[in-house]
Amino acid sequence: MASLELASLRGLIAGLALTAETDARVMTWDREDATFSSSAYRYLAAAGELDPNGERIWATKIPSKVKFFAWLFCNDRLPTRANLLYKHILHDEDASCPSCSTPTESAEHLFYECGSALDIWLALSIGTTGATTASPWMCHYPQHLPADVWDDVLLIILWRIWNRRNDVVFRSLETSTAATLRLIATDIDTWSHRFRDHTLKLHLCTWRSHVLSALMA
Repeated sequence: MASLELASLRGLIAGLALTAETDARVMTWDREDATFSSSAYRYLAAAGELDPNGERIWATKIPSKVKFFAWLFCNDRLPTRANLLYKHILHDEDASCPSCSTPTESAEHLFYECGSALDIWLALSIGTTGATTASPWMCHYPQHLPADVWDDVLLIILWRIWNRRNDVVFRSLETSTAATLRLIATDIDTWSHRFRDHTLKLHLCTWRSHVLSALMA
């Protein structure tokens, strides 16, 4: 009996023996498009409930850097001054909004309440009542504009509001509302090649025209 147990133990050790081959990390995928971030997200979240914001973000056609920004935004993980204060990186006196001097620059304030952001939303005739960082999709846009590219356009707008804020913080540069609108239109135009469907391209053009028309108002 002892010899049988010893033989089994030797077999187990042999099966666990190290080799001279280079170590590698391997994931088993169920999808053919395993290289995409959306597939990685689904795989890692397979054991639990998928984040609905993550699903919408990864389904957009915009660049990965904007998707990552959007995910941080929806989870309130952007380095706003309120978050830096919470982490004891800033003091109370350093946590005010860089654009309007509101005592604390939270994400809600920065994207929905600050005058620099409100100017963008108002120019585009987009209402933000009911919208939060956790649910930016509650913004409501003019009914004549296409809905099928709305998620992409919304994230581009949020991205440019964040960049406008960073210009103030890191470059001491006040980017005008008109300049920000031009950048939004440029982003839509530059990233339109990511949309293979001809109808979606046309709908993006409609949104781009709407953004440019805001410059004429």
